[in-house]
Amino acid sequence: MGSDQSSNPQTGRTTWTPPMDRLFMGLMADQVHEGQLLDGQFSKHAWTHIVDNFRKSFGSSFTKDVLKNRMKTLKKNYVAVITLRGQSGFGWDQSREVVVADDVVWDEYIKKHPDVKCWRTKSLPHFDDLADIFGDNRANGRYRRCWNDNTVHDDDDQHDRDHENLENTQSPDRFTNGTQEQSENAYAYKDKVEDLHTSDTQKRARASIGPNSRSFRKTKKSTGEW
Repeated sequence: MGSDQSSNPQTGRTTWTPPMDRLFMGLMADQVHEGQLLDGQFSKHAWTHIVDNFRKSFGSSFTKDVLKNRMKTLKKNYVAVITLRGQSGFGWDQSREVVVADDVVWDEYIKKHPDVKCWRTKSLPHFDDLADIFGDNRANGRYRRCWNDNTVHDDDDQHDRDHENLENTQSPDRFTNGTQEQSENAYAYKDKVEDLHTSDTQKRARASIGPNSRSFRKTKKSTGEW
C-alpha cells in the first residue's frame, strides 16, 4: 500500500502523481463501461468501488470528496483541450499528447484567451482515456483556464458554486426589474425564444403590431406570455 502522505487533510491539499492518475482513470473507465455514469455523475455503487480500490493502493486518506475533486480537475483539463482542438488552425500531436498550432495562431488566440496559455506547451496524458470517461461534454468558459492539476484543493466544490451563482445573477430574467432599456432587452430575449414556437401566421400578425407598441405589450401580458 502506498503512503498516506499524498493527501493531507490538515492543509486541504492532495498531490497527485502519474501512477495515481492512471489507476483513478482506469477505475472510472471501468465504471463508465459498466453503465454507472449517468448525466455526468457516478452512482453510489460506482464511487464505493472506486474509493475502495483506490485506497488499497494509495491509502485510507483518499476519501470520496478527494477523488471527486480530482475528477473535476481532469474534466476541466479535458474540456480545455477539446475546446482548443476544435478551433480553426489547431491540431493534436498524439505521440506527445499536446495541442499544436502555428505560432501566429497561438499568439492570436492567446491574446483573446490568455487563460489557455499553458496549453501551448503542456501535455494532457491519457487523453483518449479521458475522452472515454467524459465523452461529448461541451466546453464551458470557466473550464478554459489552466489548472494546477498536480495539487488540488479539496474545497473545489465552492469554486464551482461561486461560478454558478455568478451565472445565475447574470440571467436575462434579472433585467425585468431594471430600467426601461433593460426591460426591453429582456423582452427581446424572450421574443427570440418564443419565435421558435410561433407559426408564420402568428409572426406576421405580431409584426403588424410592432414589438414596441403598447397594444403589443398589453396583448402579451393579457395572454400570460409575460
